[in-house]
Amino acid sequence: MLTITESANRYLCAVLDRAHAAPETGIRLLLEGDALTPSLDTPRAGDATFEHDGRKVLVLDTRACEFLDDSTLDVQTTGEGPRLVILH
Repeated sequence: MLTITESANRYLCAVLDRAHAAPETGIRLLLEGDALTPSLDTPRAGDATFEHDGRKVLVLDTRACEFLDDSTLDVQTTGEGPRLVILH
């Protein structure tokens, strides 16, 4: 199961706030080849959802869940600002 750090949860909330996303909308990570692509989306049947402070922040389908199994989603500061990173 994917673990999300407190920093990543706060980052995801901030992204959703800046996008003025509806409360039922989260960030979906789509697996495309070996890359994860983020988009705003609502959960569908069979999706895993992750919440922070009562808000949906992340939505994953079955393939993305399997790909991220036993990983940690965190935030890393770069020269271009904070970025989400996957730690295995």
